[in-house]
Amino acid sequence: MLVTEKRTEAILNGYIRDGSCRVEVCADYGEPGYRLEVESNQIAFANWNDISENVQKYLGLIGYELQWSDEWMISYETDKCYRAEPDSYAWTPYYYITEDGEIIGGDEVENQPDNARAYVEDYLLNDPKRINTFEICNILKEMGFELHNPEPYESGFYGKDDSPKEIGKALKEAGRDYVFSGLSKSQFCINYDVWTRPKTQ
Repeated sequence: MLVTEKRTEAILNGYIRDGSCRVEVCADYGEPGYRLEVESNQIAFANWNDISENVQKYLGLIGYELQWSDEWMISYETDKCYRAEPDSYAWTPYYYITEDGEIIGGDEVENQPDNARAYVEDYLLNDPKRINTFEICNILKEMGFELHNPEPYESGFYGKDDSPKEIGKALKEAGRDYVFSGLSKSQFCINYDVWTRPKTQ
């Protein structure tokens, strides 16, 4: 397939720049295990069932990697994308969504202490329905948290059914702030930890 300036402009104007959102793009992956190939310059997202094979091939020729739009989320603040659907049994989301609907990637949390502190205080703190899946133990320690449980809590098919709701209730009554963290999954159970500190409010 011949690549020409005129054809490239027609494809970009007709599918990416026309405002229809049939094809969205972003600059890079934030998701662990993914990276742009050397010859690629951006990632394009769409329901590719609705886009002709010729257009898909042409986008590939001019440097776009193609991904399915229903499998990914784009952070427009950072121009990076994160998987919204699993690609393996062990997958966990590498982003969280703020109360304002902003997508914050795990890389932005792990590499920026201010983001990590906001994630703990505004999203995780004292909520038994939320658990940290990022590498932020150093920030938790900085914020006065210590690992509460000598052995991981467990819920599953092996006779243990530790309840985050009950754990959170007991810690609240004991005057402790808490953060659930360190989720690990196996075929028949999940394990997790709790970090606590004396209640600050």
